[in-house]
Parts: sequence; structure tokens; C-alpha cells
Amino acid sequence: MIKKTKKIPKKQIKTIKKNNTKIESEMPKEEEKIEVKKGRKTIYTQKLGDKICQTISASNYGLKKVCKIHDVKYKTVLDWLFDPNHPFTGMYAVAKEQQADYLADEILEIADDCNPSKACVDKARLQVDSRKWIASKLKVKKYGDRIYQDHGGSTGVTVVQKNNYNLDALTTSELEQYKNIIKKIESAKS
Repeated sequence: MIKKTKKIPKKQIKTIKKNNTKIESEMPKEEEKIEVKKGRKTIYTQKLGDKICQTISASNYGLKKVCKIHDVKYKTVLDWLFDPNHPFTGMYAVAKEQQADYLADEILEIADDCNPSKACVDKARLQVDSRKWIASKLKVKKYGDRIYQDHGGSTGVTVVQKNNYNLDALTTSELEQYKNIIKKIESAKS
């Protein structure tokens, strides 16, 4: 008489003979196998990312120079930056905002340390203008040339205007007239 054995549908059993005893062990199912990422290993570590970001936030160096300092390929760091899920991306954004504040502080030092000679003044003006421009691009809301006003309303429209005039210089009556004109424009749009 032939005895039927039950098949275990979701398990595979591996039988190994060792010292004349049978050892049965479960093999992982197809779905449970670990996938190994292909490609080369990354050199990124949290410590390296922290060092790079610390150097950026506490200096006026660009990314290429920082990569040379830390002996990392520029393209490798760009690959980290273009991956939105990479932990370095957020850290880098914060470091660049901090660098804008560093550049603003550096502007004051340059202006204070300048001699009154024409050559020194021209060089200082160039340095200050360069740092102002970079800071305005890194932290637009704080150092940019535009004023962003969000009126909130039902439309949720954000009005962007050039900072061509100073509202603080207006008298109270002129300021009220300005507010009335803005209200008329808003009511005409809706």
C-alpha cells in the first residue's frame, strides 16, 4: 500500500544529511528573498554629509570647492542632491540657507574693513555686490528684491510686486488712500 504525504504549499523544505541524521530547514519563499541593489556602493555616510553641510554653512565656498576639501567627487554629491529621497538633500538645503546668513554677516565685515582708497573701495563693492546677489538667490524671502504679499482671500492669489517705493514714508492719509485703491482693485477682480 502506498502512503500519500501532504504537500506544504507555502514552504519548501531542504533536507540535509549530517552525521547520519536528517535535518530539515525551511527555505525562504520566492517573495521573501532579499533583493540586492545592483551598482556600486555609495560612499555617503551621515558623518560625511554633516561635514560637507557644516563646511557649506560656515563659509562662502561653493560646492566644487567643498567637494575638493572633503575629497569627494562633485558628480557624486550632485547625484545625492538630485535624489529627492536621499537624506543629504534636505541637509544641503538647510546648509545653503545658513550660508546666506553667513554671507550677509560677511558683507558687514568687508564694508567695515575697507580702506578709503579707490582700489579698496572698488574691490569691496564688488565683493559686497557678489555676496548680496548670492544671498538673495539662496534665501529669497529674507534677502530678495521682491516683497511677497499673501492676501489669503477666497482666491488664494499671491501678489508679487517690486520694492520700488517705501510705504513707511507715506503719511496716514496717503496710506489710507493707498488701502482704498487696493480694496477697489480687489473688489473689481471678484
